[in-house]
Amino acid sequence: MGTYDVVFIDDEEFLTEIFKHFVGRKYDTWRCTTFSDSTKAYKQIMDEGLSARVWIVDLMMPEMNGAQIAEAIRSRQNGNETLVIAYTAMERSEMLRHEELRSRMGLFDWIMNKRSMLPEILLQVQPLIEQPEPSV
Repeated sequence: MGTYDVVFIDDEEFLTEIFKHFVGRKYDTWRCTTFSDSTKAYKQIMDEGLSARVWIVDLMMPEMNGAQIAEAIRSRQNGNETLVIAYTAMERSEMLRHEELRSRMGLFDWIMNKRSMLPEILLQVQPLIEQPEPSV
């Protein structure tokens, strides 16, 4: 499996299609892939070495949730070179409960509200992807 600039994981397939279309049109140099099945993404991370510079992961998914996916990412990739952004449709008060996962366990670098438009999320991510890759 390859290495990507950005991987987007959300069980709502229409959002993965919107993300893929938007990235392809606006950021045509980005290496991007999407998953609407969290178990398939998990398998590719763990068994096939899927990697990325930036991950955008929905927190609330059936089968495997965003925290489980983030744990898999952190176990397989160098945490200093990988950015994991969780995003969710939860209300702000609910998001604060997940803030502990971010701060105490280091699973997420950011937690964003899903009500933000995808272009807004991508504008936050763009400078991170366009930085030169760290030298080995």
